[in-house]
Amino acid sequence: MIKNRPLTWNEKQKLHPNYIDIIRHYEQVTKRPFMREELIVLKLLVEKAYPAQIKQTISRFQKTCPDRFTSLSYIYRPVTNMFKNKRGN
Repeated sequence: MIKNRPLTWNEKQKLHPNYIDIIRHYEQVTKRPFMREELIVLKLLVEKAYPAQIKQTISRFQKTCPDRFTSLSYIYRPVTNMFKNKRGN
């Protein structure tokens, strides 16, 4: 089982630059640290949509409903429905 804790700087540096860009945007917009178990959701999101689309969705959901936007998994369903078949999936 994954121990849910914030990702360290060294762990973030081992990721792909697209992941780092999305994580940086998420932390900047939500003012919360990126947790370890959200990394699984992030990898699934990148399979479904481009990083710019994911960052746009993060900003939009944080602006419209900041009290309910507590995790990256909150936007998984909307992203998969909005950007269906955009990456050949």
